[in-house]
Amino acid sequence: NFLKTTGIPIFDKKEFLESNKTAFLSGSDTALKRFAKEELGCRLSKGVDFILKKNGHFLIAEAKFLTTPGGEQNGGFTDASTFVKGKSGKAKRIAIIDGYVWLKTQGGLHAKIVKNKLDIFSVLLLKDYIKKFSA
Repeated sequence: NFLKTTGIPIFDKKEFLESNKTAFLSGSDTALKRFAKEELGCRLSKGVDFILKKNGHFLIAEAKFLTTPGGEQNGGFTDASTFVKGKSGKAKRIAIIDGYVWLKTQGGLHAKIVKNKLDIFSVLLLKDYIKKFSA
């Protein structure tokens, strides 16, 4: 689990809600989706990959690893951008995309991702993003 590499603790729901520490919420995609809906008021069509709390602000994320060019890559980017553009609830939304999309190829998604104004980036930048996150 890549969240463990951040050095940020991962708490169960009770500890997550009671703590003032920056932390990730542990749970399955379904449990995280339920928390996002019930506690944060987010309308989501599918599960989320992580929920973070920092200074009373919440961050929810979808993560994708895209391994081949073409339709999968375009579909993955479309899913990620739709997720990030979602406005319901009191959580900031981001998407983590890694894999083939970061190669600078003609007709690839690299330029499109870099040019967009959405919070879509590589997991390699997650720790830095969290340091700066304040909702």
